Amino acid sequence: MGCSTQFVTEMFSSPTTTYQKYTIMGTDAMGMKFQRTFFYTLPGKTDSAPQCVSGTRNQYGECGCDNKHTGDYCSDRVCLNGGTSSLGTCVCVNGFYGDFCENALSDATTSTTTTNPGQ
Repeated sequence: MGCSTQFVTEMFSSPTTTYQKYTIMGTDAMGMKFQRTFFYTLPGKTDSAPQCVSGTRNQYGECGCDNKHTGDYCSDRVCLNGGTSSLGTCVCVNGFYGDFCENALSDATTSTTTTNPGQ
């Protein structure tokens, strides 16, 4: 599908997915910068939008993520304690573990020796 708007863009190719989001940025005739976001649903399409992995889709077709996930489809984990997300999994720094690197390893290992001076 080819689209153009004579005042905004040159012709561009549009994806054929049902739900689309367009963000237009530019400078108007007065030299002021602007940004506009448009949501579009292709009429008559039967394919569904990509699923929100850890969130819910809003009225505009965007995923709203829970507080432990991020990304367009809420599929990227928000890793804690310096961990990094890689392919949907948190890679934790030394000293932390868990699905979101939320648990700290105990770094204090103690051993106790009890002596009985009376024996």
